[in-house]
Amino acid sequence: MSKLHAIIKTSSGRTAEVDFPIARPEFKKLIRELTMDDPDGRWSFDGFLVCSAAEGRALERCKNLSEINYYGHIVSRFSDEDWRRYQFLLDAGVAEWETVRNLINIAANVNHYCCFKIASYAELGRFLREGNPNYPTFADPSEKTLRNAGKQYAKQKHGKFYDGYYVEQNDLWNSIYNGDPKTIPEQYQLRIEESEER
Repeated sequence: MSKLHAIIKTSSGRTAEVDFPIARPEFKKLIRELTMDDPDGRWSFDGFLVCSAAEGRALERCKNLSEINYYGHIVSRFSDEDWRRYQFLLDAGVAEWETVRNLINIAANVNHYCCFKIASYAELGRFLREGNPNYPTFADPSEKTLRNAGKQYAKQKHGKFYDGYYVEQNDLWNSIYNGDPKTIPEQYQLRIEESEER
C-alpha cells in the first residue's frame, strides 16, 4: 500500500487521486484524462495524506514532481515499524528544514537514528555516567559537569534535542539525495510539461 497519497485538481475543479510512486506513462495518462475538457489544462496538488505537519508543508512547497515521486518510493518500502519510527522522528522535529530533500534523506535512514527520552544536556550527561560502564566517571558529578559532558558528547555525535528527546545519527547514516533532481533514479523521474504551470 502506498504511504503517499495526493489529490490533484484542475483549474475548473475536477479532481483525481494519485498514489506515489507512479510510473511516468501512467502519470501522463492520468493528467491527460483529467485535463481533457479543461480550457487551459492547468492542474495543481490539492492536498496530501501525510503523517505530520512538517511533511505536509514540505510536500506542498515542493515544485519538483520527481522529488515527490522518489520520496513516495522510499516511504512505500516501509514496514509498519519503520513507519511508526518515521512518524516519531517527524513529530519530534527532526525534519527541521521542511524540504522534500530532507524528508528523502530522513526516510532513507529511518533505521539509522538513535532516540532517547532525554530533554537536556545535563540529563544526557547523567545518562552517560549511569548507563554506560565504559564512559569515564566524573570526580565532580555536579549539574554543570554533567551538562558539559552531555554537550561535548552531543557535539561529537551531531546529536540534537527535539521536543523532549535526544536524537543522533549512527555511523551508518548516509545522505542519498543532494537536492539535484537530475540525480534521482530514472524510473522515478516525472518530467511532465503540465507540472511547470503549478
